[in-house]
Amino acid sequence: MDLTILEIKKEEEYILFRSEIDQNLWPYILFDATFDETGHSSNIHRHSFIFPNMNVRKGDFIALYTGKGKIETFVNTAGTRTHKLYWGFDCNIWNNGCDEALLVKVEDFKKAKV
Repeated sequence: MDLTILEIKKEEEYILFRSEIDQNLWPYILFDATFDETGHSSNIHRHSFIFPNMNVRKGDFIALYTGKGKIETFVNTAGTRTHKLYWGFDCNIWNNGCDEALLVKVEDFKKAKV
């Protein structure tokens, strides 16, 4: 995968990613998932975040905060860019030992209104 999860900061409520190539973030979806008592991923996905249509460069960092805020980009101390994104929640998501961040890259999809 061309987007790496570097760390999950439970206390600060964000996940830090690094882009491994020049790419657009649009194909990625992050799920707040759970795992069962045996340690295997469950099919319970409580929240999802579809990444925005945003171009990033190889080596850029993406910090996804679960709270509310305005997207911002700045040059970091490594000389690459850091993009701060916000999920928009009023509550904590990464709040217990049964949470799991599941990153998916979608190559193709179809939508249908109900």
